[in-house]
Amino acid sequence: MSDNRSGVPVLDPWGESSVVDYGRLFEEFGIEPIERFADKFPATHRLLRRGVWFGCRDLGRVLDAARSGSIYAVMSGIKPTGVYHLGTKTTAEAMVFFQGLSKAARVFYSIADVEAYCE
Repeated sequence: MSDNRSGVPVLDPWGESSVVDYGRLFEEFGIEPIERFADKFPATHRLLRRGVWFGCRDLGRVLDAARSGSIYAVMSGIKPTGVYHLGTKTTAEAMVFFQGLSKAARVFYSIADVEAYCE
């Protein structure tokens, strides 16, 4: 992760970057450590167990809704700029996992800039 001229953190998925201060990212984007919710999952996913999924927003609300059978929504997405790769696959896997927690789940998977994917 690097900073732009104004000191704002910049994550560049196409360039080389390394995140040194996850706490700063968590604060900047309102993310909570996912391990806080580890004991609330009815099932685990290998990407969760291996620490690939490490942060979340409003996950407690999602897990409470899944447990009670209430309707909840999960949304993620990708902005494809080339072939489907491991990074895009992991977001799709997450959506399938969260959808499987309850029959009341509503999942929205957005694909931005479809034209870039079709080129």
